[in-house]
Formats: sequence, C-alpha cells, structure tokens
Amino acid sequence: APCDWQDCKWRVIGIDPGGGDPTAIYAIGVSHDERVHVYAPEFYQRGGVSTADMAAWIQRFDSVGKVQRVVVGETGGTTITTGLRQLGIRATQAFMHRDEGKEHVRWLLDNDRLTVDAKCEEMIAEFGLYRWRLKKDPYEADMYMTSMAGERHGDAMDALRYGVAAVITSLRG
Repeated sequence: APCDWQDCKWRVIGIDPGGGDPTAIYAIGVSHDERVHVYAPEFYQRGGVSTADMAAWIQRFDSVGKVQRVVVGETGGTTITTGLRQLGIRATQAFMHRDEGKEHVRWLLDNDRLTVDAKCEEMIAEFGLYRWRLKKDPYEADMYMTSMAGERHGDAMDALRYGVAAVITSLRG
C-alpha cells in the first residue's frame, strides 16, 4: 500500500451484492500522490449476506479512517443502499456503466496507479479471467453477462470497478 488506510485522502468501499453470486466488498483508498490501493481484508462470501453483515465489515474500516462513500452495485432497486443508509453509512448506488468503469480500472493498471493487497486472493484470482460478453438473445433483461472460468462470476472485479468509478467520477476536485 502506498500509505496506511487512515492516511488516504479518499476512502471508498465498493460492494457487489451477491444474490445467487458471491457478495464482494472491498476497501479502496487513494493516497495523496493519487495511487489507488485495495486494502485487506477482503469480504467475499457465498450464500446469504445480510445488510447488517455488510455494515459490520464496513464499520471496521470506518472506525480507522472515515469512509467518504460506499458504492453499491444494485441493479434491481436500492434495498441494500437504503438499509446501509439507515444504519448511518454513506451509501449510494454505484456508477454502473460497464465500459467506462472497466476503462478507469484499465487506465490505473496501465499507468501503475493501482495495487491490490496480496491477501485479497479472490480479487487477484479474478483479474486474468474478467470478461464481458453480449448475450445471444437481445431481448433478455441484461444484454451483458460475465464470462469466466469455473465458479468465478466477476464479483470482486465488479466491486473494484464500482469503487474506482466513484473515485474518478465523483470524488475529484
């Protein structure tokens, strides 16, 4: 990490809620020289995850250094975002534009501005596998789907994309 969590100038949490996939939550900090780092421990859990479970994990980071924004990748409403707000967490719906979000992450990687703690094993495992492809049926509700090997779904990469997009699009200036 370029600095300790509490010394970051911006601190964001990215959440990709599970449903049928794993829930992935990551703490993303930006140093004063504008390097982005994903801090351990990661939250990556299969099965049901309650809003209270998410809030408890977030509050561990918030107690060390205030989290400016929690971005939640909800596609079917704002239930989790609203629940986190009711618990006093600064949650907002994530910036969901896939191509632009992927481009932000790619730019950080290409310019050596993004690092990930080695203990974030699920995220690291997804880096080389993350792809989006169009579904064959154009009338399906969501035209895109992740295409990953094995039991991977891209949840860690989505949470990263949401956090990075929040930093680049809303926390500048």
